Amino acid sequence: MSIPKHQIHQEKFYHIQSCFRCYAIEDHNTNACPYSKDTKVCSECADTTHTWKECTNTVKKCINCDGEHRTFSMKCPKRKAIKQKREKDKDTNTYANIVKSTVSPWATTGSTTPPIDKDTHLKIYSCMIHAHTMNIIEPDCYEKELNATLTANNLPSIKIHHTPNSSKLLTQKEEEQITAAEETRSQTQETVKRNDTTNMEKEHTDNKPKLQSKDIQLHIYTLESSGWPDHLIPKDLTKGFTNNTFKFTYTESTMEESEVINLIKTNEIKLDSSCWRIVEDITYRRIRSGLIVERSPLPREERRPRKQSK
Repeated sequence: MSIPKHQIHQEKFYHIQSCFRCYAIEDHNTNACPYSKDTKVCSECADTTHTWKECTNTVKKCINCDGEHRTFSMKCPKRKAIKQKREKDKDTNTYANIVKSTVSPWATTGSTTPPIDKDTHLKIYSCMIHAHTMNIIEPDCYEKELNATLTANNLPSIKIHHTPNSSKLLTQKEEEQITAAEETRSQTQETVKRNDTTNMEKEHTDNKPKLQSKDIQLHIYTLESSGWPDHLIPKDLTKGFTNNTFKFTYTESTMEESEVINLIKTNEIKLDSSCWRIVEDITYRRIRSGLIVERSPLPREERRPRKQSK
């Protein structure tokens, strides 16, 4: 029987640090073992009365995981976990990855100076403001004051070719701040003015008097057998018009039925107590929702003559 070559793989060996006195793994070597040289521990059965050379037990026990196998057996879950970690590290610990992890991020950008953190930046800015202020009080002392302040804050000193015009710089900065503040104030005033206009329009709309139900002679009917519910909202009321639970009539000929229903639905008409009616079931069936058209009386010549009684 022959084994194909593609199924034959070279066994990979991964070194696991082990102590041959107490048999701890990945902790220390034998020379650094905290136990004395007279310590007896059996790597076969984990007994502390003899060594592996004197072991006669047939039951095996691992010192590290208490499993039923020898301490040096690769069946040990702890040894397997170490081996898997080494295999994973071998795949990731390439030269390129090691270089990426050890080289500073600022070095890859082509800069020879590391980035400045926020606190250091604030210190440098404060030192410069102090130096400019002192330069206004005592001209031509900018470099001296700046380096003294930098040194006091554990920052490197610098060389300056010429003394800046501190008064002009601070005045320009102040003017920029004033301009920015005025722009912000102007924007705020415009926003407040716009909000006031919107609120005034809203108040005008809210204060507009509502249409009264008596203005269009609006009446809403329900059955005597059902009565009015305890809680009735405009949405349920208009829904009742659709399923014939409620009916309504009005006399304003300039308004459509849909317009009246929409006024009731959006609560834009005030329904006073006189518009609610409870009628008998027979009367309710005769009522037709909508506009009531008042019929004008017939001319006298078109009226039927009364029958005279004999």
